[in-house]
Amino acid sequence: MSDGLGARELHRALTLHQSGDLAGAGAAASAALEAFSEASDRTGTAAAHHILFLVRAGEGRLDEADQHLSAALALRESTGDREGMVALHNQRFALALQRGNAAAARESAEALLAAVEATGDREGTAAAIHRLLQFVIQEGDMARAEQL
Repeated sequence: MSDGLGARELHRALTLHQSGDLAGAGAAASAALEAFSEASDRTGTAAAHHILFLVRAGEGRLDEADQHLSAALALRESTGDREGMVALHNQRFALALQRGNAAAARESAEALLAAVEATGDREGTAAAIHRLLQFVIQEGDMARAEQL
């Protein structure tokens, strides 16, 4: 397989996901993942994992979704894709909320803040601080609230 095939399958996966065909999107994203992995294309592999995260989360297979999200995050970090990391940390935060896991949501909010700060996006940083403050104040962690 090649990068070209990976790109075609990735596009197909996105199209199928947007149309609501989770099974088709999952199959296409898996094919893209295989092609990009064989080509040692970390950016393409990260994108395929990201789509597989979306598909598995949509199917309610949250443990598998989290595994794909973790893989995508590691790959985005290895390529220095800060904006991609911000997007993935946002989705990890949403996944933690979906699971009702406040501790994981706070951890995700902390990671999101660090990722946004690394991009230099002041507006995004303010939004991430606001998101994190909701958990910090709820937990009564006033020392951390003052740091923010």
